[in-house]
Amino acid sequence: MNPSGVAAALDALARALSEPGAVAPAPPPPVHVTLPWNVLLWRRDLVPDETLVDAQQAAEAYGWPKSAVYRRTSKWRREHDGSVTPLPHLRVEGALRFRVGELRRWLVEHQESVVAEGPRALVVGRGR
Repeated sequence: MNPSGVAAALDALARALSEPGAVAPAPPPPVHVTLPWNVLLWRRDLVPDETLVDAQQAAEAYGWPKSAVYRRTSKWRREHDGSVTPLPHLRVEGALRFRVGELRRWLVEHQESVVAEGPRALVVGRGR
């Protein structure tokens, strides 16, 4: 558009807005997206690494049943059963707690990339 066309468009807009009874269109309503807390947990900018969560919250964050979290924190399992990799955890006055940063690191260290190939899945590698 040439400069005279821009000036004409701006002039027409100014006239339309200055007419009595002219109302500017209402702004669109704000869009709010509410995500579940366990999704937000993976955002380092929203949840600091030092944040403590309980067993239920850790299970929800991983998408596991709570029993899987308890299985990976059991002292007996650590000493007698090598089938599960223990989760880093601590006890606060007897209550089981997890630091969010340690849960994030554990997941990265123990993830496997799997590529579906025909009837069998091929494990490509670990995150270590």
